[in-house]
Amino acid sequence: MISVIFTGGTISCTVQNSIASPDADTHKYKLLGAKPYHTSSYEAYQPYTILSENADAHSLTLLSETVSEILSAYKEGRYSSEGDDLTGIIITHGTDTLQYSAAFISLLFGDSPVPIVFVSANYPLDDSRSNGYTNFISAVDLISDLSSGRISRPACISNVYVSYNRKVYHGESLLESKSYSDEVFAIKDAFIGEYKGSVIVEDKETGEPEFEYNDRNPVDCFANLPSYGKGVPDESRLSESLSSVLWIKPHPGMSYPSLISENSTPVKAVLLDSYHSGTIAINKALHDFSQRAHELDIPVYLTGLSKEGTVYETIAEYESLGIIPIFDTPAILTFCTLALKYI
Repeated sequence: MISVIFTGGTISCTVQNSIASPDADTHKYKLLGAKPYHTSSYEAYQPYTILSENADAHSLTLLSETVSEILSAYKEGRYSSEGDDLTGIIITHGTDTLQYSAAFISLLFGDSPVPIVFVSANYPLDDSRSNGYTNFISAVDLISDLSSGRISRPACISNVYVSYNRKVYHGESLLESKSYSDEVFAIKDAFIGEYKGSVIVEDKETGEPEFEYNDRNPVDCFANLPSYGKGVPDESRLSESLSSVLWIKPHPGMSYPSLISENSTPVKAVLLDSYHSGTIAINKALHDFSQRAHELDIPVYLTGLSKEGTVYETIAEYESLGIIPIFDTPAILTFCTLALKYI
């Protein structure tokens, strides 16, 4: 038995008059009717249906509550008593905020006894260019292979994955998507492995796909990041916490925002993004901003740094300003970690 949680996104869309809109029902039956080389039974959940750019604390809470409900039933033996053991959970999701939800669920349910796999699509399922069926079938294959022991569970900090274009990624490893691209990107271009062989939809037969592990696996990059471990957060507190992490991205000649505003949520932490080399300009603006953060007892974190290769001398200067460097960890995972830490 695989529990499938439908949340919307392109993979759920139908197109009318050149406009794609989420369809709350039709896409479910299309995906659940897709046939991998083996058969699986499904149970469907649909806590909400949105385009993923509209994700917020409400949708993250509903998704977390649904996952929690399924795992609680599993731990209580409900599936065994009904004669069809739960082997995994699939979450359909839009690509815009796929990385955030995957990181968030990884932090909340990384110790899940069954694999949790996110799937999405670059185009609606009715479009011949869509990879939605491929991503879904690969997720079913992954759950089947892990539960049967055909492939071993990757050594990672969580049992949450993303299936995309036959590749399997750690749920917490994804980077922000690039504009004008429908590809998925992970830290250091690393992924767990990929399925080789054809994917057949409908009722045709296909051979058992071969899973090939990737030589470059980012396990050690973020193995020291703590999981949340406190259960599903309260929605109102999560909403405030998401707003309280100030995420700043660099550009030449930038100025820094005020840390105090009467009309916004108080800042509890600052996340400084960096250029691709893990650096930002060290100038008076940064000095003044860091000093003000120190006066207000607001921690400042810098992401995008790596311990591999050259470590620039500016690291020491960042630390002298009280900035906390975060090495070899995706910025999105760091943001989600901070949002939960300061809830």
